[in-house]
Amino acid sequence: MTSYTACDNNRSPLGLLNFSNIREKNKIYVDKTKLIYRIASQDTPIFFSRPRRFGKSLLVNTISCLFENGLQYFQRLYIEKLWDDKIYQVSHLDFSDIASRNVIDFKSGLCNKIIKIFPIQKNIFNDNPADLLDEILADTQNNSIVLLIDKYDTPLTHHISETYTLKEINNILSEFLCARHEYLL
Repeated sequence: MTSYTACDNNRSPLGLLNFSNIREKNKIYVDKTKLIYRIASQDTPIFFSRPRRFGKSLLVNTISCLFENGLQYFQRLYIEKLWDDKIYQVSHLDFSDIASRNVIDFKSGLCNKIIKIFPIQKNIFNDNPADLLDEILADTQNNSIVLLIDKYDTPLTHHISETYTLKEINNILSEFLCARHEYLL
């Protein structure tokens, strides 16, 4: 058995935001999978709000890894005995990838990103992001897609000093994130 000291930098996952890499490289991981199981077992959308640099992206990546790969990277963790090992199609919507100079750019960028992340078979023309998502998800089987949204606040922080733009982008985000997407359950 190998022993490690508390400050063993070879085992520390500093800078790694990919759960599978942390597990493959045998880095230190504090088992939070009991909580992840409770979160992943919910049949409603869940919103995480934590301070910057507090591990939201790693948590989203860990949940993604669970849904995409099943228990492949979760051996010897709490969730291993609870999870049914079913795999899902996972779609990631990262708002930091959506550049915008104004409200029109943001709305267009969000619609383009939604169309890009979902495998759609038909042409869909809708310039309202919430309606577009509903239209795309209407063609999917229930519970067949997991949508993970990360860095939702990026468009707001980029326009923090522009009162009108900030308010309009906030309205678009509120409608998109708070809409009762009947297919997201």
